[in-house]
Amino acid sequence: MAQVMDAAGLTHGGFPRHFASKQELLNEAPADALASNGGFVPAGDIQAFASQYLTQQHRDNPGNGCVFAALGTEISRGPAESRHVLSAMIQKQVEAFASGGKEQSTRAIGSWAAMIGGLILGAHRRHR
Repeated sequence: MAQVMDAAGLTHGGFPRHFASKQELLNEAPADALASNGGFVPAGDIQAFASQYLTQQHRDNPGNGCVFAALGTEISRGPAESRHVLSAMIQKQVEAFASGGKEQSTRAIGSWAAMIGGLILGAHRRHR
């Protein structure tokens, strides 16, 4: 916690003034990260999104990129409340990708999952 507060330019003792609990911080951090990276991607051409998302710069700077790629592998082991928050964010993004019915939603989920996985695997391979 001390490292998080230090990175934010705050003292460790000041944590209770900003968050009621560590869980509250965990719940708010993904939404804040997503907002600072431009928010949810609007509906549109998923191919155009992929060409902007799957870049070397994005792969090499995970702390400034996709909150889902950065936290996805960690959040799965986190508290149920944190998983619920991230799942709701994922659902909202899928809805933005898929402006149509179930078939478009399924395609959007598959395409986006492949992009996130590609970004994670590319970063892993780069650091080996």
